[in-house]
Amino acid sequence: MRLRGSLGGAGLVAGGTVVAAVFGLLFQSLISYHFGAGAETDAYFMSLVIFAFCAKLAMLTQLKSVALPLYRRRLGSDPEAAGALAGRLFTAVTAAISGFTLLLLAAAPIVIQLLAPGFGGETRELTVTLFRVRAPALAVLAATTAGLVVLEARRRFGVTVSIQKVVPALVSVALLALVGARGGVVALAWIGLAGTVVGGVLTWVAGRSLVGVRGLREAWSDPDVRGIAQSWLRQSGSNLATFAGEWAFRVGASLLPVGLFSGVLYGRMVHDLLHGAINDSAQTVALPRFAEVAEEAPRATEAAGTPAERPAVATRKRSAGDPDALGTALGASLRALAVVSLPVALFTLVAAPRIIGLLFGRGKFLADGMVGPASVALALFAIGFFLQGLNQLVFSAAFAAELSGLVNKVQVVGHLFRTAVVVPLAIGFSYVGLVTAQVVMNLVVALLLAAWAPSAWGLATFWSRGRFARGFALKLLAISAAQLALFTLLDPLLGDPLAGGLAKQAGALVALGLAWGLVYLGLAWALHVREVTDTLGRTAGRPA
Repeated sequence: MRLRGSLGGAGLVAGGTVVAAVFGLLFQSLISYHFGAGAETDAYFMSLVIFAFCAKLAMLTQLKSVALPLYRRRLGSDPEAAGALAGRLFTAVTAAISGFTLLLLAAAPIVIQLLAPGFGGETRELTVTLFRVRAPALAVLAATTAGLVVLEARRRFGVTVSIQKVVPALVSVALLALVGARGGVVALAWIGLAGTVVGGVLTWVAGRSLVGVRGLREAWSDPDVRGIAQSWLRQSGSNLATFAGEWAFRVGASLLPVGLFSGVLYGRMVHDLLHGAINDSAQTVALPRFAEVAEEAPRATEAAGTPAERPAVATRKRSAGDPDALGTALGASLRALAVVSLPVALFTLVAAPRIIGLLFGRGKFLADGMVGPASVALALFAIGFFLQGLNQLVFSAAFAAELSGLVNKVQVVGHLFRTAVVVPLAIGFSYVGLVTAQVVMNLVVALLLAAWAPSAWGLATFWSRGRFARGFALKLLAISAAQLALFTLLDPLLGDPLAGGLAKQAGALVALGLAWGLVYLGLAWALHVREVTDTLGRTAGRPA
């Protein structure tokens, strides 16, 4: 029942995310049509990725992962105390990140110089302006983190995905359609800020009755808030490594010829759609479920042994997050994600030229000749999308088991690896090297997680755990090979990806997608890959 509910929640989040992503792609298509890929869009996209880097530096995602399991435990034992915790968390986080935002506004020229040293003159000045417009969104995102903790811990996923993704994306498209190219790229930054503010306001409206505002002194004196802050700051080691890796990535990006960085970012937009719809949805739903598993297991073991032994047994189970139970839940989630993300990733890889042509192959973008680079970038990002989703689920299990040190250690090594290779690869292989460094980092992180995660999770021994594990992987590989063979036969028959109008391009892509999906489902049924049928059934709310 719990897995069925989790998959149903994932389906709800993914559905809302897909709707938001459709609006998001429409927004990006309008950008490509009006602005193409040149110095102005390089500045715009660089301001976006630097803003995203600053958001990572603020560790808001890690904060939610650390705070949600604790809030859920408080909610189960004392709802009133849980509400007070959420209010104090809101106050403390908003104050801390607002101060960080003010520093970024003041130091924006220095930040851009450090992270984009290859930009100069008007391009650098425009990047500074765009970044300053977007920077206040960090404080808004911080203020909404407490609301997301409360809402997602209560499994109100439909509410969070609607107000955080669908409505802001719709607002952004409407504003860009109204303004067009008249306001220049600076207007794009203001539109992005407006979408973030709308999402923050709606999140607060949805959670205001569950989050009571508290004074700053009360917030900082709360032991739970201090504990969350300590766990949050323990991630700073990985964040310093992230800083180095993100710095190197942006240095490499700023060294590319004019327009190529924009071409890469257009390809990444499709990756971001898939990442949000599938990976982020799976992680959002998995974290409270893993936290529940880690919370319930000690209760079951407290009755074991003699009365004198019970406290020690329970303490050991809590500190370890019950690896056996959590490993079982993690394994089921990894298999469920794999049967969804693998065919999507492979289709995106092989159909990248058609996807880019359909979304961006007109207007100024087509005139700038960036369809090829964007397609290559998307194909590489598709590989990273598959690996990153699996990594995120393991991260969620680690946070639920209070093993944040594992996440910290793995990310330190992964980002330091990227720091070492990204600039040389970008210099040697241009944008291909830039994206490849990102993908290889995801592979390194996956291998480290398999080696360093608790042995009871079974990540290091997946292939050797009997016929079931080997059969599952081999069947997926056989199905993928059949899909690739079918695509190789059909794709040439549908003509040039840029030929014809929008309807013809969309029809060709849909035809390939339907054939791809039918072959996948048919072979999965014929080969008895239960994970495929079970995942689809549970996502639809039907018992497996």
